[in-house]
Amino acid sequence: MDITKKELDEILRKHELWVTNKDLGIKANFNGANLKGAMLIRANLIGADLSNANLSVANLSGANLKGAYLDGANLNDADLKGGDIFSALE
Repeated sequence: MDITKKELDEILRKHELWVTNKDLGIKANFNGANLKGAMLIRANLIGADLSNANLSVANLSGANLKGAYLDGANLNDADLKGGDIFSALE
């Protein structure tokens, strides 16, 4: 599933709301999504479903991945500098 920049921005906006108030937003579901090369710098991806997503060459520097699901995700050549990936679920 390919996601446009506009769609990505909207999903991230709704996810940010979900993180702060689960009644207002929608949890990000990128399961199986093609996010190759996506610019996710400092993205708040707490609890997001990134299972089986293609995140190769994506820029996740400074991204918050606490509680994110990364099972089967392709992180080849992804930039994870300063990102919190240690508490992501696999």
